[in-house]
Parts: sequence; C-alpha cells; structure tokens
Amino acid sequence: MLIHKSEPCHHAQWCKPVAVHLPMCPAVEIYSPLTALEILTYRWPSEHGPEYEIAKKRCLDAVAGRCDLEAAREAFMVASSRAHVLTVH
Repeated sequence: MLIHKSEPCHHAQWCKPVAVHLPMCPAVEIYSPLTALEILTYRWPSEHGPEYEIAKKRCLDAVAGRCDLEAAREAFMVASSRAHVLTVH
C-alpha cells in the first residue's frame, strides 16, 4: 500500500504482523512501522548492521508516507532475522 507522499501514516498497519523475541522480554507481534521504529530505536540488541539501518529508514519513511508499508515490513523482517530475534510461526 503506497500512501500519498504528503500524508503521514502514523496509524498505518501491515497486512501481517512480524513476531520478534527481544532480549529480556516476551515475544511480541509488531503490526506497524511506527511500532517497529520504536522497537528498533529503544529495544533492539546492541549490535547494529546495515540491515538495521535500512529497516529504521524504511519504517521512518513509511510513517512519514514516503515508503510502501510492505517494503518497510520486509526490511524489518530482514533486520530481525539478521539480529536473530525473528520468531517464525
């Protein structure tokens, strides 16, 4: 879903959530780029690679209406897999 560039998407949600299990916290399901951005910024494991930076940028762009929501979801999934926090059902 591509949102018009001038239209912020703070409440936009992904079609399917991404399940992650972060250190010292139970598994959670992430339903939106805004929540993913919060996780990436405040609760992510300390080591960050290029996948982390791409996910953070895509989620920020999705919230601002400059990126496709599913592209942000995919980037978050890749970063989660790289950080070994992705939970596969």
